[in-house]
Amino acid sequence: MRDSRLVGLLSLALLAGFLCTFGAAAGVSLSSTGAAVIGASDAPGDAWDVAVSGNRAYVANGGFGLQVVDIISPMDPLSVAGLETPGALRSIVVSGNHAYAAAEDAGLLVIDISDPASPAVAGTLDTPGSALGVAVSGDRVFVADGDAGLRVIDITDPRSPALLGSLDTSGHARAVAVWGDRAYLADGPAGLLVIDISDPASPTLAGGHDTPGEAADVAVAGRHAFVADGASGLQVFDVGDPTNPTLAGAHDTPVDAAAVAVDGDWIYVADGSSGLQVFDIRDPADPVPAASIEAPGEARALVIAGEHAFVAAGDAGLHVIDVADPVTPLPVGGFDTDGYGYGVAISGNVVCLGDWNGGLKVFDVSDPTDIVLAGSHETPVVARRVTIDGDYAYVGIYSRGFQVFDVSDPSRPELVSELDTPDVCWQVVVDGDYAYVTDEKTGLLVVDVSDPTNPVPAGMCDTPGHAWGVAIDGDHAYVADRGSGLQVIDISDPRWPVIVGAYDTPGICWHVAISGDHAFVVDGVSGLHVLDISDPTSPTLVGGHDTERQASRVVVSGDFAYVADYHAGLLVFDVSDPSTPVLIGDYDVPDEARCLALAGDHAFVGGGRRGLHVIRVLEHPWSTVAEAPGTGE
Repeated sequence: MRDSRLVGLLSLALLAGFLCTFGAAAGVSLSSTGAAVIGASDAPGDAWDVAVSGNRAYVANGGFGLQVVDIISPMDPLSVAGLETPGALRSIVVSGNHAYAAAEDAGLLVIDISDPASPAVAGTLDTPGSALGVAVSGDRVFVADGDAGLRVIDITDPRSPALLGSLDTSGHARAVAVWGDRAYLADGPAGLLVIDISDPASPTLAGGHDTPGEAADVAVAGRHAFVADGASGLQVFDVGDPTNPTLAGAHDTPVDAAAVAVDGDWIYVADGSSGLQVFDIRDPADPVPAASIEAPGEARALVIAGEHAFVAAGDAGLHVIDVADPVTPLPVGGFDTDGYGYGVAISGNVVCLGDWNGGLKVFDVSDPTDIVLAGSHETPVVARRVTIDGDYAYVGIYSRGFQVFDVSDPSRPELVSELDTPDVCWQVVVDGDYAYVTDEKTGLLVVDVSDPTNPVPAGMCDTPGHAWGVAIDGDHAYVADRGSGLQVIDISDPRWPVIVGAYDTPGICWHVAISGDHAFVVDGVSGLHVLDISDPTSPTLVGGHDTERQASRVVVSGDFAYVADYHAGLLVFDVSDPSTPVLIGDYDVPDEARCLALAGDHAFVGGGRRGLHVIRVLEHPWSTVAEAPGTGE
């Protein structure tokens, strides 16, 4: 580990020592694990919810509107802007240059945050109920509207949101999560509802399950829905059959479970005055308490970003909690396949691997130290990069376009559709109803996948180079265009995508990841480049770092960028200062690191001829407690 990171960790240790000595007076205490509040930003109102994008947190501050907080230094979060709004902000999400807020009696607010220092209301739509929760998927916003149930809103033009569909419910809709073509609604006294949104204009109830308390929030990972159920704590449902959700597990919490967030093997519950409750969910049917982290105020909502939890704590404002530290990358598991690991994606406990001539492989990784091949399916030509969206895996198959597989039963992946493309398909990324396909010499293709069993071409944008990789952020697609660097494409109308900006990189642009105002581009032998995209029409270079071999994939989580660097293996960079990435760890995988996906504590690396590798890259302070119940003090 490099000196700069050690200095940061030593600072955390000193701060933890200070809190241990003076925490009682300050109203802050530590759990036995050592996790603690490391930063705070007070606000004039009550913090109800928080969203994080890049180096900024956006706080829904009740009747006092929106607060924008600079979190480039999590130990010293700094309020940089505020916005008075109609209604009281109760929930907020960020997508691209806009924040979408549920504002009780004022309905949905669309806030332009293209300049975070000067946020402005760009659009509004009143709703008949009390807007309490919000989720975004592609160009749709889903609003939990209190006694009025679910509202589906078209945000193709964010300045003019329009009601698309609705569904009245029997309870009191408080929160919503979207997974594939289903919305999961925390409906207060009516419990958990599963809603089919394959036709957003006509959402229909697919199934539901009552809960013993008041369903306040819901998060979905793979085939499980996790519900914060008020005084009844955490409830876990198996939603593999959306028409018949079944209770899989449950665990009480000390006070009042208000919100949930899933991060790999862990679930975090905002539990009012008891702070955060952390559970090990490697077996979702048996959540195991791992930690209790106390904090000032009442924990009402939270979001996990990298190694930090950001907690909306009512009248105590925003709190930042250090929940993980980077570790020297350590292999914990693997599976040697008969093909060549080229593309990898993860959803819940399911990993899909594009295994070249070995087709599609589907793994159960509920125990990362003992991964199991659950199922497989041949492909007509080589299987390359993979994306998972809901129950479906989208696999690029070289000269034959892409295929769509139903992986709801991982042991029996089923081919449901395919679409040939004009050239060579490299990557498919799904955002809402559309798939964005990099098709080498053809450029970017846009495909309507509102019905995954019947993909329909919708638009195309030729690029000057060879389109290899793509990332979607709001109204823009960022295309890694090989010899032509990064191309920025406006997809506000997916049928007519158009190039609006570009940055020529010195090498061969392979792949791109977006985090907040920055694009992280891997450029082959030229390594990692960091571009400022606060103005998407004019990306500018702000930092970079050489790599030893050929940087081909990148994933960004919180303050860290993970790079697959072929024969140099997996590289880990601290990008808390995007202008100065610092290499803090590496692991030389057998054969070569071709691709990677990140989930919780682990990186899943496609290792060329050696299949799939699982590498531990983060360590939570309560990991050993969770692995050895009853041994901690």
